[in-house]
Amino acid sequence: MTRDMDLVRLLLLQTSGCEQSDLKNYSKEQILYNKKLLLDKKLANGNCLQGDDKIVSVVLTGLTWDGNDFLDAIANDKVWNKTRSILKDKGVDLPFSVIKNLAIKIALEIFNLG
Repeated sequence: MTRDMDLVRLLLLQTSGCEQSDLKNYSKEQILYNKKLLLDKKLANGNCLQGDDKIVSVVLTGLTWDGNDFLDAIANDKVWNKTRSILKDKGVDLPFSVIKNLAIKIALEIFNLG
């Protein structure tokens, strides 16, 4: 299973209450795995139930300070689409911190804040 940044963004938006995300294009396993990643990275608060080397259930109860910061960087569709486009052009998986910094840089450019 791999991290899916589009799904991560949707889960953050959903957990923050910003919008009800449509997750129908993702399997239960993908959703559970990426929810667990949010807990592991301390972007969200919640609980994870595991058994027999698999994730059984993950409940996200809210975003942490870092989760809110990251969501602030990627919530805007223009910012996220440009960030995602650059990531796809590079063709490599980048660390979370690089993705966050890239999104912040793009937001600064788009909103003429830099």
